[in-house]
Amino acid sequence: MDDAPGMDNALNIWIVNQFANTPDQPGGTRQYEIARHLVGRGHHVTVISSDFNTELRTHQRTKPSRPIVRGRIDDVEWRWLYATPYRTNDWRRYLNILSFSLMLLLAATRLRRPDVIVGSSPQLPTAYVAWLISSLVGARFVFEVRDLWPQVLIDMAGKAESSAFIRVLRAIERRLYERSDAVVVLARGSVEYVIARGARPERTHWLPNSVHADAFVVDGDPRALRARHGLPLDRFVAVYAGAHGEANALQSAVSAARILATDTPEVHIALFGDGPTKNALVETARGLTNISFHEPVPKSVVPEVIAAADVGLLLLKDVALFRYGVSPNKLYDYYAAGRPVIVAVGGDVNDEVDEAGVGFTAEPEDPAGLARALRACAALAPSERDAMGRRALALGRERYDRGAVARAFERVLVDIHGVM
Repeated sequence: MDDAPGMDNALNIWIVNQFANTPDQPGGTRQYEIARHLVGRGHHVTVISSDFNTELRTHQRTKPSRPIVRGRIDDVEWRWLYATPYRTNDWRRYLNILSFSLMLLLAATRLRRPDVIVGSSPQLPTAYVAWLISSLVGARFVFEVRDLWPQVLIDMAGKAESSAFIRVLRAIERRLYERSDAVVVLARGSVEYVIARGARPERTHWLPNSVHADAFVVDGDPRALRARHGLPLDRFVAVYAGAHGEANALQSAVSAARILATDTPEVHIALFGDGPTKNALVETARGLTNISFHEPVPKSVVPEVIAAADVGLLLLKDVALFRYGVSPNKLYDYYAAGRPVIVAVGGDVNDEVDEAGVGFTAEPEDPAGLARALRACAALAPSERDAMGRRALALGRERYDRGAVARAFERVLVDIHGVM
């Protein structure tokens, strides 16, 4: 696999992920980065995603009268599909998923037959439709497991295991694990979970979210960067850059800011992004001067925002699944930027941060613990924080290098196609 494939070995690949983003949009860009690598190796790649960005909560290109839009981003073919909008996680979110799945069926009739289809969760209906298309056209299928549905709906949303809705999703989940030619999981702790539910061990691969560290090398005076992004010049700044949803537990950040306001006012928390819980968070934080809310920034601007900060924040709800089943790309962004981190996730993520000495940890949804971690990080000498940041950068390059993950992903696709 060291040499680029010849034209005879080039694959036609579809990557289906409803929430795949391009660098000009906020959110993760895993599919874009992997697609770029594959195109550079001689393969033809089409990414199929929704045009509805969950952080901006608006359509960028499509509309009901123009439901499929074709484009090209850095030699990657793209198809943006219309999906109904939603603002909170109510019935409209499920309608959004269903509408995208139906549009996927329509879009498939307009594309050249693929050799391999990658169907990415969290939404099982979308992945199932992608698998169904692969079966109909005789293509290989890779199931990429980003979030463990329906387990997350049980652990976080309180859905009953015995409900008809969950039973249907369990059946879809098992079929996908059993019938996929390969299963890719982003969280190492998810390997045992998917094997227990039908995935074959020899076809299960851990390929985490990843980062291109060189993209996080930012030139410029930190004070100028802070001024550019509306951050205080004379405070210790902790930055969170990402979605504002129920899973992100950002209420803990607001509560920690309230605690710190009384005894450590020099610590400032800055939250960049948007999502269903943002308005409530802003209202809860009213009157606090040591926390600020900022609009989402494109992925390409995230390195500047992190470079302007002293530490990166990662928070999640206190859910059993998150202790073993997440691969948080924003954490790897902080690593690549050479910043220490403060995480309140628990389980594997907290263990990694503690063992590598790259920051501080707190238990999830523990505002007092989060405040203690922020206080401790702020009290360190700058040289000690710099040393943490260097260790974080080394960890990011060693374990989460984007090039290495993309090459491993390509090997999975080529290997399963080769056994046809």
